Amino acid sequence: MSTRTEARDAVLGAVRAAWLANGTTAPIAMHWDDVASDPTGHDAQGLPLPWARASVRFLASPVEAHGNNEAKHLTEGILTVQLFAPFGDGHKLGDELAEVLEVAFRARRIGDLWFYGARSPEVGREGPWFRTDFVANFRFEERVVLVGF
Repeated sequence: MSTRTEARDAVLGAVRAAWLANGTTAPIAMHWDDVASDPTGHDAQGLPLPWARASVRFLASPVEAHGNNEAKHLTEGILTVQLFAPFGDGHKLGDELAEVLEVAFRARRIGDLWFYGARSPEVGREGPWFRTDFVANFRFEERVVLVGF
């Protein structure tokens, strides 16, 4: 059983591990949703550099079972990694980056986290980039201690 903090750390740790081992042709900066950063870098010719931003959001958490001073919830979440490739060749690089994440998260289990529904919808042009999002749902059992009941 995980807590939300443990689940978020495990999910983002898996993103980081997949990203560092990705084998893409160029290093691409990963930005984390809760860390202030400026992703708008440019290369020597003034062209925008590719980058990505990862986030984890928790969704439904219905009660699965009650016990003595605790409840078990089947907590669901969603991992989103926004992939920004320079416009003009965005499909190729966006597809390559999405594939790295799809391979890492399709039908995968990390501890008690189960991933499902991994997909990579294309969003389209966003400023000087072509954006593709990688999205994967996950669920885990969360134990909540009931205090004062």
